[in-house]
Amino acid sequence: MNLLKLVHHLAVCAVILAACVDPALLETEVVPPPVFELQIPEREDAVAAAEPRPTATPFATPTPTPAAPTPTATPKSTRSRILLGLLPVGRVRPTATPVPQPTPDGEHRRASVPMLMYHYIEEPPPNSDSIRFGLSVPPNLFAAHLDVLQDLGFETVSVRDVINHLALGTPLPPKPIVLTFDDGYANHFTNALPLLTERGMMGTFFVISEFPHSGNPSYMTWDQIRQMVRAGMEIESHARLHESLAGRSETYLRNQARGGILTFEQELGFTPRVIAYPMGFYDQRVIDVFRDEGYWAGLTTQNGLFQDNRDPFRMWRIRMHPNMDAGELEWLLSEEGQAWLAGQQTVSGSR
Repeated sequence: MNLLKLVHHLAVCAVILAACVDPALLETEVVPPPVFELQIPEREDAVAAAEPRPTATPFATPTPTPAAPTPTATPKSTRSRILLGLLPVGRVRPTATPVPQPTPDGEHRRASVPMLMYHYIEEPPPNSDSIRFGLSVPPNLFAAHLDVLQDLGFETVSVRDVINHLALGTPLPPKPIVLTFDDGYANHFTNALPLLTERGMMGTFFVISEFPHSGNPSYMTWDQIRQMVRAGMEIESHARLHESLAGRSETYLRNQARGGILTFEQELGFTPRVIAYPMGFYDQRVIDVFRDEGYWAGLTTQNGLFQDNRDPFRMWRIRMHPNMDAGELEWLLSEEGQAWLAGQQTVSGSR
């Protein structure tokens, strides 16, 4: 009798429970939410700061399997938050990866590479003194120079191309030429750049690192210089200030050399490796300090044609002026003119 009552009681309870339970829930499989963990590269913090990667390592695909916790987890470091898009990048840019200096292979090389030296690419202002007039090449004359160079079969290369050729034997075109522009004037951007780009030619522009942010409209801004870099121009250093380097103390020279490096790295993201001596004045101490600070070569203002890997800090150039018409430039680059330039270089020697 007691057993029958117990069975009846259990049957009643089962009916009540069935009425209280939603049948849809009985058919749903309850799955816990997956645990996703962002896989930050393990060199994220101190090591990455000391040796930054040029390209960010892509994150691994999220996996529901939790990874073992790292002992020194810093998941909300500034760098991690920038990579995740949680902080605006602003002017933050990765430190430029150092470019190793070409290690000479021991072979002596002397190359015929004319380096033309320009300053102002504009008509000289009225009542200009002889210096200002002599440094000015009007845009139409500059365009004529470029056309002559192309007609003669010359190809523009960078100073670094010449350095690599002298140190390692890296090939140059059959008729290489370097176009250099000193001081970083605004007319380099407004007048020289369009004439170069429309002909597919390049130039090397030596910038005084303190001038672009001075507010002086006579000089290019850093934004304009960045546009020139994007256009394929080579940008190198004309020191920190436009002052003679000869006879200066080591402290002064290191300030000139390092100041240029730091500003270039901050504004352009790369390190200058070539110095064009301001006003052409330099001495052995200048060479020693700039070499020690990581520069590879120096350009003088002396007329000459041949570049020699035994003396990379005394590269020769050919001064351009408003009386150098297209016909004179054509003669200067002919065999007769180059022979004359070689004689000038032998007579002048090196400073």
